[in-house]
Amino acid sequence: MSAILIAGLAVVAIAFALYPLFKNESHPRHATGPDAAHENLLSQREATYNAIKDLEFDHAQGKISDADYATLREKYETKALNILAQLETLGKPIVKEDSRPLHLPNNGCPRCGEPVASHDKFCANCGNALTTRCSACGSALDASDKFCPHCGAAATVALAPA
Repeated sequence: MSAILIAGLAVVAIAFALYPLFKNESHPRHATGPDAAHENLLSQREATYNAIKDLEFDHAQGKISDADYATLREKYETKALNILAQLETLGKPIVKEDSRPLHLPNNGCPRCGEPVASHDKFCANCGNALTTRCSACGSALDASDKFCPHCGAAATVALAPA
């Protein structure tokens, strides 16, 4: 009697374990269509940007040689450019609208509001350090940068606290 009970439980356990393999899915696990392609490309873009950030960090720490850094940086930049080109062909927004206020030199210091000149590095009123920053990640930018070297976002002129 106990042998029949054990055999019955074994059959139930095996059926339970194998059920997902034979189940007929009426809906796919992953979305399909243009929105899924857009989300996939955005995900790939973020992963590539993160890989570039990690590469820069590892190079700064001395974990990667200059030759390897140059090779990998070029590879990741090419991959990012291909992803951005694919995103542009979809015709959907590549970046989210930035809702943070933009502090231009003629608007004044972001801390106290005192007018500052475009060449000022510090506010004459409160001493706040003024630097050009990436609107996406907040990293410092050179005046000649068209894209942020840290996150790849298009550079916009914005003065922000250092």
